[in-house]
Amino acid sequence: MKFVRDKLFDSLIVLHKGKICNKIKELRIRHKISLDLNMSLIIPSENGWSIASSRKYEVYTVEENEVNCKCEIFCTECGSCIHRYRCSCIDSAIKWNMCKHIHLLCRYRGLHSENQENLQESNGGNLLSPTDISKNKVEECILTEISKEEENSSATFNNKKESIKVKFLELLDSATSIKQLEFFEKAIAPIAPTLSALT
Repeated sequence: MKFVRDKLFDSLIVLHKGKICNKIKELRIRHKISLDLNMSLIIPSENGWSIASSRKYEVYTVEENEVNCKCEIFCTECGSCIHRYRCSCIDSAIKWNMCKHIHLLCRYRGLHSENQENLQESNGGNLLSPTDISKNKVEECILTEISKEEENSSATFNNKKESIKVKFLELLDSATSIKQLEFFEKAIAPIAPTLSALT
């Protein structure tokens, strides 16, 4: 599969000679998108890194390739070329782009290596094991996602409540006669007992 992908990529380069500028443009766009992603989505795994999707309940796998190339499709901010990593997302696996997950991982690894150097200097070489770091990262990621869901849930509840309140008041304000107000009163009468039965 990797061989086929590499051959297809080589043929893509041959077909699109002179279109390297487009690839670099796409690469920069994805780098900017990655700046909005949270690094807590990254979890180190045995064969690379697992990155949770920011929108769906999916997890993508990013692996490092053993490639030392000097191609022109290079992200200067990440310090990595398009061949260094591969991701299981459609943007990378099918469209051969350096996807936002790879850019996020490059930023994560850059920050992680700086933190390791700082820890090594401050602890005199005594570092946490990768297993401890991975467990802490998983727990942190789970807690972050749970708190996000709770925040989104309460925000959604408040937004919906406010929307219903506005509609309710608009209907009440649109009444022009006593007959309409009496109808409105009859219509809302069963709401209170129903709400108390639901709680």
